[in-house]
Amino acid sequence: MKFLFTFLMLIFSRSALAVPPKILVINVEGGWDPTMVFDYKGDITSIATDGGTLTTSSGLSWVSKSSRPSVDTFMTAEATKTIIVNGLYTKGIGAIDTIGQLGVAKQRTSEVYTDYMTWYASQVFPYLTIPHLLIDSPSVPGEFQGKSYHIKLDDVKRWASENLQVPASVSDWSTWAYENALSGKSGTNLDSTKISSLYLNQKRNLSLRPVFSGLYNPALSDFRNRASIALTSFKSNLTGVATIRHGKPDEWDTRAPGTAHFSEQNTLYESLFSDLTWLISEIVSGDLSENIVVVVRSNLGKNPMLNTQGGKNPWPYTSLLLWSKLWPGAKVIGQFDSNLFGVPMDPIFGSSGTGNKIYLTADNIFAAIFSRVSLSPSGFWLTPDPAMVLFQETTP
Repeated sequence: MKFLFTFLMLIFSRSALAVPPKILVINVEGGWDPTMVFDYKGDITSIATDGGTLTTSSGLSWVSKSSRPSVDTFMTAEATKTIIVNGLYTKGIGAIDTIGQLGVAKQRTSEVYTDYMTWYASQVFPYLTIPHLLIDSPSVPGEFQGKSYHIKLDDVKRWASENLQVPASVSDWSTWAYENALSGKSGTNLDSTKISSLYLNQKRNLSLRPVFSGLYNPALSDFRNRASIALTSFKSNLTGVATIRHGKPDEWDTRAPGTAHFSEQNTLYESLFSDLTWLISEIVSGDLSENIVVVVRSNLGKNPMLNTQGGKNPWPYTSLLLWSKLWPGAKVIGQFDSNLFGVPMDPIFGSSGTGNKIYLTADNIFAAIFSRVSLSPSGFWLTPDPAMVLFQETTP
């Protein structure tokens, strides 16, 4: 088994990309309901689902419903470049690198969650002005375009706080201090910033005006304007990784009293996939599609059953979508069981394979991506098992 694993890794390394890709991360804040698109559960009566039909195109499967035509449009058109990961445990994927975002359900302040994207940016794009750009506004205000910043982080790990309260000793929490310093916010609550960036232990004096001046289209949604900032920063070779939010803060959190969970999630999914179709068109027309990875994720899943208010509470297993032309798509890996827990799987051969099976986490997914581009994650987190099944030609 060790020999086979070594052989596979050798193949992946030789086929790895000469130029590591830029990564665009889209975070769906508040938690989406994977059973509505990514993993069909309409035949399990113990799970509250919204119906729909299991649909397959070019090997990619998803839940189709007439109220979500944009899901079908995107999945059909982009099937060969899309990978769906189901049954993903949320530890490590809570959007700690998205400004003003709550972390993983049931997390504790004593736990540390790894900021994979910042680490990747620091390793691959240290020469760029802003290796990792975090975007929380549809426009870049003039006051930010002309300022010079000096931000220092001791490392690329971030502390998670359950209530978003800035600790009494801000100096002990370098990330919180950094975010508040750059945003110019004050008070005890970590407010959403207009725009922020990581400078990775180096001082850089710069003006963003030549890149971002006038980059705002009032006819576009906030998401599309945020995405335009990200794509412009890529084309300008300003940044290598960008993280943006879809919707308003915690908009996908359909659990409050009076929440109509299914109708709201339907509307949100329709909006998201319509935006994704637009985004891919912009990526292609901007000549970015040959060296980019789009990661669409949510920090939470949704409880199998409706709560007493007709919503769904947070759930610690979720789904993730990858889009890229850099490796074969048209596959679904991982799965949920009849209780919506993730099913352990072999990281090389898939759930039907042999050997040591694991619960998928962000560790496994990002370790696989980084290994695929010849960037060893060793030393950054403890002995990850790269989910190299992501890059097999077909799903086992």
